Amino acid sequence: MPTSAKAAKTYKILSINFEEFRDAYQDGIVPIIKPLDSDIQAIHGLNPEAHVLIAIVPIKDAGDVLKQSTKNYWTRPKFPNTIDLKQVEYFVPYISGKGIRDIYQVTKIHTGTKKDLVPECDDDRMRLVFEVKFLKQLFDDFKPHNLQIWHAFTDTSIKSLLQVKPTIRFVDLFAGIGGIRLGLEQAAKDLGYETHCVLTSEIKPTAIKVLRQNHPQEDIYGDITQIKADGIPDFDILCAGFPCQAFSFAGKRLGFEDTRGTLFFDVARILKEKHPKGFILENVEGLVSHDKGKTFSIILDTLNQLGYRVSYRILNSKDFGVPQERKRIYIIGSEKETVSLENFPVTNKKVGIILEKGLQTSKSKFVKQLLSVYPPKSLIGKKIKDKRGGKDNIHSWDMELKGNISTKQKELLNKLLTERRKHKWATDYYHIDWMDGMPLTVDMIREFYNDPDLENMLYDLVDKGYLVYEHPKKLIKEGTTTKRIPDPSLPKGYNIVAGKLSFEVSEILDPKGYAPTLVAMDMHRLHVIDGDGLRMLTLKEGKRLFGYPDNYKMDVPLKEGYDLLGNTVVVPVIKAVATRLLETLEK
Repeated sequence: MPTSAKAAKTYKILSINFEEFRDAYQDGIVPIIKPLDSDIQAIHGLNPEAHVLIAIVPIKDAGDVLKQSTKNYWTRPKFPNTIDLKQVEYFVPYISGKGIRDIYQVTKIHTGTKKDLVPECDDDRMRLVFEVKFLKQLFDDFKPHNLQIWHAFTDTSIKSLLQVKPTIRFVDLFAGIGGIRLGLEQAAKDLGYETHCVLTSEIKPTAIKVLRQNHPQEDIYGDITQIKADGIPDFDILCAGFPCQAFSFAGKRLGFEDTRGTLFFDVARILKEKHPKGFILENVEGLVSHDKGKTFSIILDTLNQLGYRVSYRILNSKDFGVPQERKRIYIIGSEKETVSLENFPVTNKKVGIILEKGLQTSKSKFVKQLLSVYPPKSLIGKKIKDKRGGKDNIHSWDMELKGNISTKQKELLNKLLTERRKHKWATDYYHIDWMDGMPLTVDMIREFYNDPDLENMLYDLVDKGYLVYEHPKKLIKEGTTTKRIPDPSLPKGYNIVAGKLSFEVSEILDPKGYAPTLVAMDMHRLHVIDGDGLRMLTLKEGKRLFGYPDNYKMDVPLKEGYDLLGNTVVVPVIKAVATRLLETLEK
């Protein structure tokens, strides 16, 4: 054994198999540490009183370390040559720090001078000199195969080390603004884990902007279809909110016929190649019923065939302390045990808790006209649309938005609004499949509203834009979806000019109630009462309606922010299901 030139203190080398050590500290059992047979003298430059570890790590797992290095240094005197005198070590500076003193790639060499050395890989491993207080980062970052400890620990210090938990490594696919990641990180933190994202994939420029604001040190990768699975670093959990528009009730529901729907198979491709311990998937509730359940069955079969125990459940965000009615399906997979998604504790909060006060209100023509007819407080909880009736609904004709009309015309519109939804017009008159809101001919209308001036009233309402004169629409099937097109063979009739996005304001939120499901296309139409006026939701309020903390950065224009929020996840629900997954993986 080599001896330093200076006086040296003798130590025993303690060797620990990492896998056994890891299993032991997770089970709360102090491992048995057996010293090696031989003593070794301290090496020149090593502080005899410091706790120093030599971690042995496969080179393939330390690629990122080497990649960050700027230079190799000849450091033979710094490293205890305990294996063979015919070896040489190279020191690689580790830029990120975290307590690593030195990193060595140990190579076997032939005799000769430095320039004549012929390196030969030493069992494809690296040595890292580590201070004891940074043992946790050593476990988390490098997953060493075994440790050689250059200081005998006391029972107390070993027990304290046993409390260290490994880092949860994950990928965030179709990341959006990072909601699934945030929920997972919050769950891991509460359970004592640290987290490390090894890959984030997102293609939407505005979403990437927000991701970079919150994770400035990380690279954001683009199109997932172009990312090779075998090039992704190993990870424990896959997170993916794969595109929902292909399955959403708000979209055309083309499913796998929509290229966005086929992106699920990129998730499956990565799961197959990397086979992490678990995954968290989120999508719209319409995924379950799409194509009579066939789409969802394919997804479940695919995940089961990959060897995962899969559980799923539709959860409503209003039960998780977020004042929004938002039902989404959560699909959780574990390689060992099925994750229970039952019996989550229910926490209900109302819209009032997320609202700011004293902000600037809208001065638009629409809002001014609305407030000229209705006092602000009377608008609380009201919806403004011409598609439905009910006491909580305001119609365009109630506020004469499109022009002045008579009391009789208002009566006619209210009657037509409900009559047009009856099945008899489709089955007994047009002989077509029923649709919710049939155009009705003058003769049909006379059956429930017979006024001598009916035709003139109808013409005037068409002229002012309250009604449209159109053909009924027949139902046709295209692939797995259906749509309606006008049928010129049927007589034209009068129909309400309706649509969810008809007006500048679609709903005034009730502070004592819940917000509806917020979607990108109409989030800007939701308003709240502020003082004596109406205004749109702020981005801060929008973030709160999805469970994001106020300090989550979202420095984008309001319209872009609405679009991003309407497509994001509800963080507290993700946190709840992620907690269940992590607890299951701990068992």
